[in-house]
Amino acid sequence: MFGPAQPSRRKLFISIFNISTKRQMHCGLDTSPPIHRWMKDSLARDAFRTSLHVIGVRVPANKTTSILKSERLKSYIMDLPKIKNVVWDPSGNQNRRVILLKVTEEAALTPEARLFLQEQHVDLVQHRIDLDYDYWTADDIINSILPEDLCDGSPTGFSIIGHIGEHVCLHHLRMY
Repeated sequence: MFGPAQPSRRKLFISIFNISTKRQMHCGLDTSPPIHRWMKDSLARDAFRTSLHVIGVRVPANKTTSILKSERLKSYIMDLPKIKNVVWDPSGNQNRRVILLKVTEEAALTPEARLFLQEQHVDLVQHRIDLDYDYWTADDIINSILPEDLCDGSPTGFSIIGHIGEHVCLHHLRMY
């Protein structure tokens, strides 16, 4: 009765959910995609670029683990999705790493955290995190290109079951 599914009978169902137009704030950093309400006919992926400027802790490679596990600094370690919290030292020194923090200035650290960093004899450095089109979800991109008054009814949930697509789309969204 239920044999192997034939590719011609498989379907793609797209569900419609509501999303909010609020900016994405993660760890006090605005990780929202740039707003491009002018994009109607084609999607310019290169337009979806932004940078976050954060503080990093430059450490010798052999101290990386102990600093990451420190209770005094643990709450400041970067935890953005798809972003590594430890990167190579941009100066090119292979024996050093930079641990990214989720603060944009040293004053945002508690005195206890600053004292810990002084005790470890490490340097604080500015670090830039570049976000591009691939960082955001389809929901984020759709929300940034639709006119603001249409964002509440934009399609946001997708469920894939095969090859044939059945597209459920509201009439006022078809032009996008």
